[in-house]
Amino acid sequence: MKSLKIFPILLAATLLPMIGITQKAKAQEVSENYWGNSLDIGWYCRNIGANNAVLVSNDVFGWRCQAGDNIINISIEQVCNLTYGSPYPIGYGMFDNPSSWFCGTPKQSAEFVKNSD
Repeated sequence: MKSLKIFPILLAATLLPMIGITQKAKAQEVSENYWGNSLDIGWYCRNIGANNAVLVSNDVFGWRCQAGDNIINISIEQVCNLTYGSPYPIGYGMFDNPSSWFCGTPKQSAEFVKNSD
């Protein structure tokens, strides 16, 4: 019986940090972007049938869509194409800033720009 009482505590200790990460990600989905046209990754995820965007690591490659219990990889090219009608150019301003992805010609120097496939 004691092990059954411990289970809810272990479950809460496991889930609470994950809930915190998801909430942080929602707050960071859209930002004014100094490098180019900003992306609303949460909108993109909902548009493809997922619930929302989540951040699994605190860098530009940390974005995923979440559909129920499933985590789905994101193609920034697809986000740009759906949002702005063109997949390129794309880039990010700073690797450590998940919200620094942009579509279109960069407004200023960026760490990474991809002009075509």
